[in-house]
Amino acid sequence: MANIKDVAKRAEVSVTTASFVLSGKAAEFRISETAAQRVMEAADALDYRPNYHARTFKRGRSDVLGFPIVLQDPNRYLVGFWQGMLTGVDLRAREDKCDVLMIGSDTPKDTALRAFESVRKCQVDALVAPGFMTYFLKDRPGYKKMPIVFLSPDQVTEHPSVQLDPMPGLQTAVDHLKELGHASIHYVAVHGSDETPVRGNLLKGLAEQAGLSFSIGNIWSKTLGRETEVSSYIDLCRINYAAQLDSDHPPTAIICRNDLVAIGVQAALQDVGLRVPADVSIIGFDNIYAQSTYPRMTVISHMLEEMGEVACELALSMVGKDKVFKALRGHVAQVPSELIVGKTTAKAR
Repeated sequence: MANIKDVAKRAEVSVTTASFVLSGKAAEFRISETAAQRVMEAADALDYRPNYHARTFKRGRSDVLGFPIVLQDPNRYLVGFWQGMLTGVDLRAREDKCDVLMIGSDTPKDTALRAFESVRKCQVDALVAPGFMTYFLKDRPGYKKMPIVFLSPDQVTEHPSVQLDPMPGLQTAVDHLKELGHASIHYVAVHGSDETPVRGNLLKGLAEQAGLSFSIGNIWSKTLGRETEVSSYIDLCRINYAAQLDSDHPPTAIICRNDLVAIGVQAALQDVGLRVPADVSIIGFDNIYAQSTYPRMTVISHMLEEMGEVACELALSMVGKDKVFKALRGHVAQVPSELIVGKTTAKAR
């Protein structure tokens, strides 16, 4: 197999010149077009392929970011959640000509440990990881010194993290419903969810500030396990909400815990002859499945791609830069949520 010395010899240039040309730096180092052309022709003629591992060792980086993902995660909703963020990570990484390596295994713990080893062995420069992986990594030797950015961690971490700020989207949603003439807001939560008290309290405060009445109902999470398939999740929400719905005096505006709850609630309303949005306006949260509904759901977007892009930016900034790594210790970047107005909200009846 030809090496860079063979290419340089055939092109009649120095090894340094050949290296600059093959790494795309000919213009930066003012190498003539003629010389650059000879190098490229020589590389083609010799079928030259750069030694990836040698280059990585020499430069001290691989230009690869790791993204751990559980391959057999029974929670299909979370799979869509992380895939949205992965898209954002990949888009931002491409701008720096970096690749993203998906690191997977069948369980969260095994996935986290494989990702940990990939950094330790310098297979990737940094990790952008789901927040729950802090549980499996926090006691590993060397963990605190690893360049990792966590997405939506549910506990405090010394590493930088990216989280959603739900307030802007909720505020816009309340304003939107008030402008449509709604006098009250009903929030359908998932009982036992970590988000329920936080988001419910935020909505209650915003509704009261807007002069609107507020009520809350719960979908009981005992029937919604991690292994619940998407279609079953929707059906359970439909049945659960139907049991608490007063069809003679339904709410005129509903905000739901997530997209699937909103789809289930809409189905329950339609079962008793209530029209969306003519009779009841519905707003979902996350925008994972909302974009596939008909009519297109009004939804508060979790800004998954944007969160991925911000996390990738932080990860890239830390690679090989100890001062930046130390400066970002404990840093929390918040991405503001946004309301996307669809076809499931209308003027109050």
